[in-house]
Amino acid sequence: MSLPFARVASATRRFRHARANQRIFRFIAPVGASEERCQPEIAFACTESAKRRCDASHRLGLCSASYETLCHEEKKMRIRLNSSSVNIGANIALVLAALVFGGSVWWRFGHGRQVPATGAVSLFRLGDRAPAILGVEYGAAERSLILFLSTTCRYCEADAPFYNQLHDSALASGRRSQLYFVFAETSDRVKEYKVRTGLEGPSLSGVELRRVGVRSTPTALLVDRNGVIKGAWVGSSKPLNAEILVALSR
Repeated sequence: MSLPFARVASATRRFRHARANQRIFRFIAPVGASEERCQPEIAFACTESAKRRCDASHRLGLCSASYETLCHEEKKMRIRLNSSSVNIGANIALVLAALVFGGSVWWRFGHGRQVPATGAVSLFRLGDRAPAILGVEYGAAERSLILFLSTTCRYCEADAPFYNQLHDSALASGRRSQLYFVFAETSDRVKEYKVRTGLEGPSLSGVELRRVGVRSTPTALLVDRNGVIKGAWVGSSKPLNAEILVALSR
């Protein structure tokens, strides 16, 4: 009883496989394709699985396309898939290249130069030792306000009246507060800048800002007489400037 059942099951599997291949061939074969039976002896650069499907359909009389047509269509499908993969890879490479280029431009021309009113982060931490700057004596007053500026920073130039207000506040405090303007540019350029903007107060020029930990201008640093950082601000805005003035006047 088991032998006839096994034969029926095997025939059923072959029939289902043939029907599936028939649907595949009807999908692959173009309109008006040749009605010739598959020719397994014809050698084409197709996959072995395609050849086996064609042979099986040929034996059951279900093949609607020649082996040559099947191989040709599969080749075209592979070419389309490969072309799509190449296009996707090229697009991804272009996007990555654009991101790298944009990041390098931002780092070269934006980062470490001028900082808008918000979104800036100071690299200084409260309680750390302040950087040693030639010409600045932290022990000469209870607190020292160091303003790192640039002659090309438009935010620094716009805040020149506020910096003069800080200078007046430091003078009014006697020996409790002192203020320094620190620039990376030469002394001649700093002098021209101070004349153009009306900036008043002691200034230092030729300081390598990145060496002392400054990445953006304007940056304000409040230091006590022991050289410990008590406040750090980066950028320019009315609330931020008010906070600096209060910290200097305490």
